[in-house]
Amino acid sequence: MMAALNRSSTVCTLVPFYDCQSWLGDTLESLVTQSRPPDAVVVIDDASPEPPLDVVRAFPGVTLLVAADNGGPYRLVQKVIEMTRFDAYLFQDADDWSAFDRLEVLLQTAEETDAE
Repeated sequence: MMAALNRSSTVCTLVPFYDCQSWLGDTLESLVTQSRPPDAVVVIDDASPEPPLDVVRAFPGVTLLVAADNGGPYRLVQKVIEMTRFDAYLFQDADDWSAFDRLEVLLQTAEETDAE
């Protein structure tokens, strides 16, 4: 049985990415400035023609992983989950942003409802 989540749970945000650099900066800004920041943010590039090196460099602490070939985001996300040990994973599209309290509200609700 998995442990119930709470406000202290470790959370890794996974951002699958493919060739949408013009939005990634806003996406990452919305994640690193959360009222309850994630413990890790990982951008997973699915072999874009041009990896988002400069965008990710602007956000210290954000990790960029680049796939050798384009195989779809789901296998990459699963691989990162298998290689890491966080209590929870927050999925974020690379061309979207999160409300400033998204993670805080999610963890608070998980704690109140004994979600795993």
